[in-house]
Amino acid sequence: MPTKSLKVVIVGGSIAGLLLANALARQEIDFVVLEARSEAAPCDGAGLCLLSSGARILDQLGIFEDIQYHGGPISVQRIWRDDGKLLGHTEGLALITARYVTTTRKVTL
Repeated sequence: MPTKSLKVVIVGGSIAGLLLANALARQEIDFVVLEARSEAAPCDGAGLCLLSSGARILDQLGIFEDIQYHGGPISVQRIWRDDGKLLGHTEGLALITARYVTTTRKVTL
């Protein structure tokens, strides 16, 4: 009996899109990622904050330890405007860290 090969189109190179691409590659499923930006990870000062639910998924994929190595605990968040003016800050991340088993971490790409 002939088999059909599965081909997946992933629209968007976000964290979810790239995680899906990683999972598909591990299963040797053919895929393509479509991204509107000219580069997958532009250096525009952005960071990534993983909460326990996201860390759990990364752990299930077997890549959390690799990512965790590049991060560190955070407790304060500051939000800046594009002109450099501080909009505000919060220390609420310490509360999130205390409530969940997985440490909240910032990963700089």
